[in-house]
Amino acid sequence: MSVTLPLLAAVTLTTACTPEAPRPPAAATPSATGTATSSGPAQLPAPTENAEKPRALLDPGGRVLDVGWVPVASQVDAREGETYEVLDTVRSEGGCVERIGAEVVLGGGATVVRIGPKEACTWDGGSRLPANDRIGVRRADGTLRRFPTTEGLVPGDDPRQITAVAASSTHVVWAETASTDLFHDDWRLFAARLDDGVPHLVAMAEDFTGGKEPLTFFEVQLAVGADRVWWSTAPADGEGPPVVVSRRLDGTGPIDVVAKASDSLVVTSDGLVVRTLTEVSTMSQDDQGEPAAELMWRGTGLAVVADNEATPLLSIDTTETLGAEEELGELSSDGSRVAFAVGDAAYAMNLSSTTLVGVHGGGVKPSTEIGDEFREATTIASTALDEARLVWSFGGGAGATTPPVYVLDLDTDALARIVVEENAGEVKATAGSIAWSGFVNDRRTTTVVDWLD
Repeated sequence: MSVTLPLLAAVTLTTACTPEAPRPPAAATPSATGTATSSGPAQLPAPTENAEKPRALLDPGGRVLDVGWVPVASQVDAREGETYEVLDTVRSEGGCVERIGAEVVLGGGATVVRIGPKEACTWDGGSRLPANDRIGVRRADGTLRRFPTTEGLVPGDDPRQITAVAASSTHVVWAETASTDLFHDDWRLFAARLDDGVPHLVAMAEDFTGGKEPLTFFEVQLAVGADRVWWSTAPADGEGPPVVVSRRLDGTGPIDVVAKASDSLVVTSDGLVVRTLTEVSTMSQDDQGEPAAELMWRGTGLAVVADNEATPLLSIDTTETLGAEEELGELSSDGSRVAFAVGDAAYAMNLSSTTLVGVHGGGVKPSTEIGDEFREATTIASTALDEARLVWSFGGGAGATTPPVYVLDLDTDALARIVVEENAGEVKATAGSIAWSGFVNDRRTTTVVDWLD
């Protein structure tokens, strides 16, 4: 179970201080959108099946589930103008200016964006942030509509940074915290209608804890339905694994704990689906840095939540020790399906038929034919699911300069690969639009495209 540091330096200033990454060969010169040109894919190895079999998936009764595997070697390279058309490129600029980061894709090239204040460049690393983040909507033509600030909605609060964002067809919800350290969190949840952008307070940590000290930090994850918001948080007493809680979208009523030992969450037609956590044997390192197994809370299953009760949907086989990067995670949904990843395998499950489709392997591994600039990227970093298309990306950022993004048509099993130079590992998909993140000239960039049928 990973934890992401919520510091302003990590959340807001990344694009200003990202070190120069090693460059790929000249033949793979990036385009303005952060993808490789048509000559780029030839520099990557042909994808092959991973020699290691994926860990088995089990139904609630412990029986092995069948998976319809699509061979990763069947992929074709996607090309701009043939497979997709670029709708917008959202780029975070450097210097003492507002920093714009795409958080949610709305369709038609529009995105919900997090707007970092220009004052962020003056932050000295102390406990108080210089100014508040805010939310906005950016259209494909670059027009930016800034929502009103949330400053003043919680009297006495210091300036806050945005740590998570989710949206439905009508609303956007987001989490903010004034905390700049790894150990405490005083989250506030806000919501606004997409049409007017006027924010209101949904919940704050003190509502959940009864006014106690700030919670132990845990990376909030959000989902929003027609009239409720769900999010993950540390337990009210700060002890044990995270929980998933819920409140009415208008901020009234109690905060209900709907699932314990759970974190990642997506809204589906069958209800809320959460990732369940168990303490299992996981490879780690001992005090001397040698490989050693220890018990750790890891993502091991999925459950459907209805009426504050979680019903198991599936799990991974944990009879053998999990690898250091091996757990179930990276959930996404298009309503009728839920997608997830385990290591280097991506899956989509039809919730009505419980049938599973998967793709195994296809990441980038070092070899004698590849220079050091192509570093290893063999763990899936994110998934997205929309209109019968499963999208996923292998790990990016500092760990690998050119891990691929894949798009699988779930109706035809057609598999396409996008070579993204300096891929940051994050993908999104909504209303026919697909987006991936990367770095262009050391600036965080999100490319939003229309996938051509």
